[in-house]
Amino acid sequence: MPLPLNRFEQAEDSDDNELILDGTVEGSTIDEVRLWELATYYVDVSTDGTAFVFPGFAGTVSSIALITSGTIDSGTANITPQIDGINIGVPAASFGVGPPGQEVVLIPTSANTFTDDVVIGISFDGNTVGDVPVHILLKVSKAEV
Repeated sequence: MPLPLNRFEQAEDSDDNELILDGTVEGSTIDEVRLWELATYYVDVSTDGTAFVFPGFAGTVSSIALITSGTIDSGTANITPQIDGINIGVPAASFGVGPPGQEVVLIPTSANTFTDDVVIGISFDGNTVGDVPVHILLKVSKAEV
């Protein structure tokens, strides 16, 4: 038996959006959505700095995926994810010399919960050569309200 799809529906004669979770109408709010994917972008890992995401709700980071879209000519770009300036517990990760499309997936082991008033940051140390943009996708679970 296939699982019911989670989706939004809007009636033709209404401005109300219905949220369908596991086949059940939940109403016109997205408060029941628990799993979120938050995307951001960092212009160049050869420049020391941080990309930020502000979720606006409390929750837990379950994974962080990063992919380069430029060539790293030399060096290593070390990656440090943080919540409100405190390092998230992940194994050491970096991008090394290589073509576009390098991918790193980080699975936090500790210090990965956040409150509704903090930012999540992904920092890079700038130890590479080459203009290397990075696309970042965070998967987070929203805390029960």
